[in-house]
Amino acid sequence: MKEEGLEAKRAAELKRRARGRGRLTDAQFAALEPENVAAKLAERAETGTLTIRTDRCDLSGRAIYELYKQRQGVEQFFKIYGDTLRLDEATEGLLFLNHLCATIAARILEAIAATGHSRGVSYEDCVQTLHKVRACRTEGGWQAVPVKKRTAALCGKLGIDPTDLSLLEPRPDVQT
Repeated sequence: MKEEGLEAKRAAELKRRARGRGRLTDAQFAALEPENVAAKLAERAETGTLTIRTDRCDLSGRAIYELYKQRQGVEQFFKIYGDTLRLDEATEGLLFLNHLCATIAARILEAIAATGHSRGVSYEDCVQTLHKVRACRTEGGWQAVPVKKRTAALCGKLGIDPTDLSLLEPRPDVQT
C-alpha cells in the first residue's frame, strides 16, 4: 500500500519534471525510489544474535542451532496447519505423518552425503533396497533374514549392519 503511494508520487514528479516544473529536490525524488529488500538484507553481515540455553554439553553450538531450527520448523508447521487453516485433528495427524516422512527422507539424504556416496546412492536406492532388510521372530528371539548381494553392498556403503538387531530389543526408556 505504501509503495503504491510512493510510486504514484514518483510518476507525478516525473511528469512535472518532463514539463520542466519539478517540485521535489533530487534527494527527495531519490527517496521515492522503490527499495530492493533482498539487496538490503544481502548487505547485512549478520542478522543478530541468538541465545539458546541448553543442558546438552555434548553437542556443538552448530548442532544445537540445527536442533532448534528443526523444532521451530515443527512448531511453525503446526501453527500454520492448526491455527491458520483450521483443519480438524485427523488432517493435522496426516500432515504430521507427512512431516515425519519428509524429516526421515532428509535425514537419509544427509546420511548418504555423510558417507561420501551421494553420487552413487540415491534416496530411491535406499527406499527400494533397504526395505528388503527383514527380521523374523522365532521362539529364540529375533533372527535376521539373510540379505541379497545388492542389499548387502548398499548396507556396506552406508555403514549399516543388516544383522544388528539391537533396535528390536526392548529398552526400559522406550514404551512399546
